[in-house]
Amino acid sequence: QLSIWEKTFGFTMDSVAAIVRLNAMTAARDKMCRFVQYISRFIWYHLEKHGYSADAVARFRQLEGAISTARKLFRIGKSVDVLQSAAATLHHPDLLVRCTLTFSKVNTALFLVFDHIVWGCRVGIFPRMDKHYWGQLSNRFWLVSLVALLLRDF
Repeated sequence: QLSIWEKTFGFTMDSVAAIVRLNAMTAARDKMCRFVQYISRFIWYHLEKHGYSADAVARFRQLEGAISTARKLFRIGKSVDVLQSAAATLHHPDLLVRCTLTFSKVNTALFLVFDHIVWGCRVGIFPRMDKHYWGQLSNRFWLVSLVALLLRDF
């Protein structure tokens, strides 16, 4: 019997499992990058608020932007992991949990796909696309995902 991945995309379960394992190993790297990114943003805000030189502020702003872009790159492929977990939730016995969890995971996967487009805009792969539009669209899917999880927990 073929899985949903094999029917839809032609992936074998071994290739999907390999992607899931790779994404699991990158979680620690993402946490470290997120920490440095947020510290850079804090320092940038602090320097700007207290009147430090524009050069010093620009350096931390560039560092924060570079790490943010790198984190988007690190998440490429994560949407496959999330869709795999969404497929697993289709068989949950509780209807409310099944619907909200599956809906949340699909929206998270769409958030990640559009976030990949934002990354492509930032690095120049899609120079004519509106980075702001795709970022807003990505954030909306992220918000819908969170709302669905809140509904599940309510």
